[in-house]
Amino acid sequence: KMLQVYAIYCIMEEMPTFLVIDFFSSSDMDSLREVFREALLALRKDALAIVDGFGYRDDELCSVLGSYDGDVYNKLIAIVRKNPLNKSNTLPGYFEYIKPLRAKI
Repeated sequence: KMLQVYAIYCIMEEMPTFLVIDFFSSSDMDSLREVFREALLALRKDALAIVDGFGYRDDELCSVLGSYDGDVYNKLIAIVRKNPLNKSNTLPGYFEYIKPLRAKI
């Protein structure tokens, strides 16, 4: 299925060329999209294992959602708390720009 997904992906990337030279018809491309979708659905249950097989570390992926230790929620909360926008209940620029506009309404 992985090979099928990759092959169809490559074809779809060059879809305009294939259509211009009449190698595939529009209905062929529609059928190809459906086969692609079905192949992706078949691979879905193995998606995490496939990504793990590439050997990327969590910090390389810059995502906590596939965290190796499974501690997704605590890591996600920690990242949100570190975001500068969450240091205050008021967004930057509110008092300077938005509040004066609201006073005019």
